[in-house]
Amino acid sequence: MSSKKNGFGMEMAQIVPAENVAVTFQKAIECELKARGFGLGRENSLVTIDADLVKYYNDFKVGFFAGDAVAELNMGVTIKNKKGDLLYSHQFVAEGIERNIQLMTGENAELALEKALNEGMQKMFADKTFIAALLKANN
Repeated sequence: MSSKKNGFGMEMAQIVPAENVAVTFQKAIECELKARGFGLGRENSLVTIDADLVKYYNDFKVGFFAGDAVAELNMGVTIKNKKGDLLYSHQFVAEGIERNIQLMTGENAELALEKALNEGMQKMFADKTFIAALLKANN
């Protein structure tokens, strides 16, 4: 996910997520679907949603008095019906920034990454064609 840095911007120890990133994204998408009233299930699903994570990374930017944790998210999302027909395909890019940090640690990277994930989910579920593809499968 990232690396800790010292005050000169030199990479130190690697920052590793506590949970597999694929699981984190699956949970986030499922949570958003449930919140909107969509049912979930592996068997007899009307659609399959695939999210291809291209980039999910935090980088620390060094400043004079304080730095920033800047996280980037880039994911491709597709929706297919039971027959495998493509109903939707889109690439989402999001960013999360934790400003004015004093320490370039995993905690600050996590805050920026969470912001990027939240923005990515907001963009995906605000896309009317994404929702339309989910609803189209019900017809």
